[in-house]
Amino acid sequence: MKEKTGSLAAKGWLPKKSTSARFAIALIALAALCSCTLAQEMTAEDWYKRGQDLEEKGSNDEAIAAYDIATQLDPDNATIWGDLAWNLDVVSRRNHNLGEYNKALQAYNKSIDLYDRLLEAEPLNSETWYEKGVIFSKRADGRGSAITVLGINNVSAYRDWDHDHDEAIGCLDKSIEINPLYAPAWLLKGWMTLHFPTKSQEAINCFEKAIELDPNNSNLVADALAGKAAALAISGKQNESIEAFDSAIQETPNSSQLWIDKAVQFADQGNYEETIKAFDRAAEIDPQNIYVWLSRGLVLSRNLSRYNESIDAYDRALQINPKDINAWNGKGDALKALGRNSEADESYAKAKELERVG
Repeated sequence: MKEKTGSLAAKGWLPKKSTSARFAIALIALAALCSCTLAQEMTAEDWYKRGQDLEEKGSNDEAIAAYDIATQLDPDNATIWGDLAWNLDVVSRRNHNLGEYNKALQAYNKSIDLYDRLLEAEPLNSETWYEKGVIFSKRADGRGSAITVLGINNVSAYRDWDHDHDEAIGCLDKSIEINPLYAPAWLLKGWMTLHFPTKSQEAINCFEKAIELDPNNSNLVADALAGKAAALAISGKQNESIEAFDSAIQETPNSSQLWIDKAVQFADQGNYEETIKAFDRAAEIDPQNIYVWLSRGLVLSRNLSRYNESIDAYDRALQINPKDINAWNGKGDALKALGRNSEADESYAKAKELERVG
């Protein structure tokens, strides 16, 4: 594991079980995945890489177990704590679980504390300032989801959301001040600046600077163009926004995320047929992306009244994750619209049961 990830023993947020007990539970969860190497011989880096692989596959619960073990073996690692926090955050949204969200916040805090210690020792490290900014950006994303998904809708929640965007931008500004040629910092600053609608031109400037600094990095260029498209949409320049999305897709045509972003843009314009086409393309590229199927189901039901197709989309989502509360509720809505009330009630009941058990 990288030396620069710092040091801090961080276990305060975990359930009230002994360290060995938590280790054993996580180990059992991953035993089937570790037949090639005895678990006790695996290092923190091994567990961290295992977590990354699982996260990439969308197996966030198992990724949490792997990252949890990694933090026990290397409790001084800011990167691991940050990735653990992000996966807890994802699971909290999926399961509407406030407890998991609070654990995520505490893990984010531990990661930020670690980066603070690193920066005390090496205050002119541009990359460390950038990485700290990444953690604030992820926590900001989590706070936004907590408002919309978990219903934490109060003045304090919005204040904390704005605060994390400001903190992220502050870290990125420091990174850029130290190394003005660091394209990832310009890119992320653009995305963070988008949070403030009156600063869309500033965001566009950041995205264009990132492209100027690293024009041969197709992934970075595509991400910057997608950000520019979002900023143009905020500015009311819808046609230019779609053109920017098209340019981004030309850079990385097999990016499901770009097709998702384009679908969202079409939806914002009220062009729901094109929205579905874009989601279809995203599903072709990444058929296991549950967000695509959930979004497709929602648009088909609420905006196009194509309820049978909506049910099919929600069923695909439930094949990926049978415990997804949004899928059960969405399917219930579509069934109810078709007059299939008993089936709708069953779907709603399943959602409530999952919400209750958390």
